[in-house]
Amino acid sequence: MGALSRKEILLLIFVCLALLCWIFATAFIEPAVAGLMVVVLMLLSGVLEWSDITSNKPAWNTFVWFATLVTLAAGFSDVGFIAWLGKLGAQMLSGIGPVQATLALVLAFYLLHYLFASTTALLPAVLAIGAAIPGINMMVFCLLLVTSLGIMGIITP
Repeated sequence: MGALSRKEILLLIFVCLALLCWIFATAFIEPAVAGLMVVVLMLLSGVLEWSDITSNKPAWNTFVWFATLVTLAAGFSDVGFIAWLGKLGAQMLSGIGPVQATLALVLAFYLLHYLFASTTALLPAVLAIGAAIPGINMMVFCLLLVTSLGIMGIITP
């Protein structure tokens, strides 16, 4: 395999720089800006070529869709939809106990995620509903939702 090349050493340095910025420099620099800075450094140093970036169509596709979904979720929150849905869902589930409400919400979350392009917008809504129901153990509720996300990720494809 031989010794590390100049590009490999620079890549290692840039990856470590990105990790250090993401972990320790969040008070000074946004993590996304740190990632962009590292990509620019890789381009300037020749570790990456511009064609390496522009030719990766699946990555750009994922980036555009995910950015759209995150923006949609933020928009739902900004206009008050998440809070409204939380109150409405809590009212609908007010007649049952916290354990039954937890199970109903986890089941609804699991089934409803198929109606959304991503759980990015759905998860905050379900968390808001759960938080509005008295007696729900939010730690257990969150763990159940995350477990459900893992099962979705395995079964859905």
